[in-house]
Amino acid sequence: MKKSPSFLVKPSSSSCYHFRSVIPKDLVASLKQTQFQISLKTGIFRQARQRASVLSLLSKTLFETIQQNSSMANLSLNEIKTILKAELEKYVLESNEDMLKINPYSKKEVEEEIEFTKTLKNLYRLGLESGDEKLNRIIDKQLEMIFEKNSIEMDTKSVDYRMLRMNFVKALEKQFEYKMELLSGEQQSVYDISDSIHDEVTSPQIESIASPPSNLDTQADDETRISDALEAFIKEKNQAGSFKEKTENTYRQYIELLIEVVGDIPMRNLNAQKARKFKETIIQLPANKRKIREYKNKSINEILSMNNIESMSVQTANNYLGNISSFIEWSRRNNYLEMNYFSGLKIKIKQRDSEEKDAFTLEDLMKIFYPDEYLKYTVNKRKNAYYWIPLIGVFTGARLTEISQLHLNDVKRDVSGIWYFDINEDTEDKSLKNLPSKRNIPIHPVLKELNFLEYVKLLNKKGEERLFPKLKKGVGGYKKNVGRFFNETLLTRSGVKTDKKSFHSFRHTVSNTLKQKRITETLVAELLGHSLSSETFGRYGKAYTPRVLYNDVVRKIEYKGVDWIGLKQEWNLAMLR
Repeated sequence: MKKSPSFLVKPSSSSCYHFRSVIPKDLVASLKQTQFQISLKTGIFRQARQRASVLSLLSKTLFETIQQNSSMANLSLNEIKTILKAELEKYVLESNEDMLKINPYSKKEVEEEIEFTKTLKNLYRLGLESGDEKLNRIIDKQLEMIFEKNSIEMDTKSVDYRMLRMNFVKALEKQFEYKMELLSGEQQSVYDISDSIHDEVTSPQIESIASPPSNLDTQADDETRISDALEAFIKEKNQAGSFKEKTENTYRQYIELLIEVVGDIPMRNLNAQKARKFKETIIQLPANKRKIREYKNKSINEILSMNNIESMSVQTANNYLGNISSFIEWSRRNNYLEMNYFSGLKIKIKQRDSEEKDAFTLEDLMKIFYPDEYLKYTVNKRKNAYYWIPLIGVFTGARLTEISQLHLNDVKRDVSGIWYFDINEDTEDKSLKNLPSKRNIPIHPVLKELNFLEYVKLLNKKGEERLFPKLKKGVGGYKKNVGRFFNETLLTRSGVKTDKKSFHSFRHTVSNTLKQKRITETLVAELLGHSLSSETFGRYGKAYTPRVLYNDVVRKIEYKGVDWIGLKQEWNLAMLR
């Protein structure tokens, strides 16, 4: 059995392996240290060995660059460690994501993923050899983000930077080999790679270390409590513009429940036992204990001792566990604790994602949009938003929040003459679920046939700003009243209402309609605002133009048998009613 490489150690005080780097002799004076360690965030030897090998190569390239370029001596040891830790996190995340994408017991899926990774590696190498500008910009952006995050200044035109960049690129390229070995499960081969890398990066170092290993990680105060970490977390997110008011309130609510269950303990004490206790407790609690009168002023123990408690749904419990895991993961990256024991605690739901909400059937749509009834509850009551929003939903698959917050200047026309909705959060009253939600959705021919553009023109003439000016903004945006009308009134009176059918079913309806017509996943994902699992398209690909989406996707959305023409209005008259 091979012994552990010298760059892999396991301190007696930690359950995780650490990467140890011995600093070259000629750099000890400037870095004021003989060695340093970085936690590998795993107690599994095989994983630790792979991760340590990545860091060994990267630290070697950094040290060589510093030795060859005197101006690089301005990099401190903590800055070097920051670069290494950032790259380690990226490597671990991407490797794990690759494994989660496939069924490890399916030989075909494994082979296809290995072949895909091999193709990416070849494209990466060809891009470097040909000086591909797009690839070079991506690499520069990665280094820039690491430098900016840690306030490291470097002239990108200098020889020093180019040399550092060259070595950095070599290390990134090596990761493709690790991924292929990880996917194939050839663990012995991984060991061989680790040993070859270790031999390759060995350089003159101090053979004997006088001082004991020093933990130079910038650790947070060991007594930092959950509530203190929460405030730091929210402050950082607000400064970065990542949080809306609703998001902040949600995190506060979830973390305050965590504190109520386990106490406002030091972050370092959030162990696996505490995580399990929290999970076991919340699945017994009601969903809105603060809002329901009989639970409002009671402790958790008092509530649990009561009879006939209607406990929260699995989905709600998973929302708690998922958001808390995100907070704990941020805390781990900021050195408040070593392990995220909330990761992977979500309760598995047997049904597939597509079964969470039902798509509307063609018969459902004929009932929902039956002209006499639909007009009776919408236009005839001067509820223009109630008329247009479901129609936009059924022909775009856009979210209720996205549609209800649209401004008039979000209805645009591109240079080729295609009208589209610009889904964005460019004003303070708008918010999006995530980055892929920002997109352009072409306007369907049926909407134009129903005089939607005439409606927009009339609102512009009246000097309105928003597409649905009578909707009032609440905590969740402008969607509350129109959502209640559609889900509780229209669906009920049309005989379509079930627990699995709501406005959100329009997204499933559009997705299923396009799937049956064999429209590619990338096109559908862009229309619906979903992130792409493929790095090739998701990271490197440009957004489809409105014309492509209009011709290849939107025009394919059709529901034969629904009387759309019966809903048509002359808006210059309808708006005078």
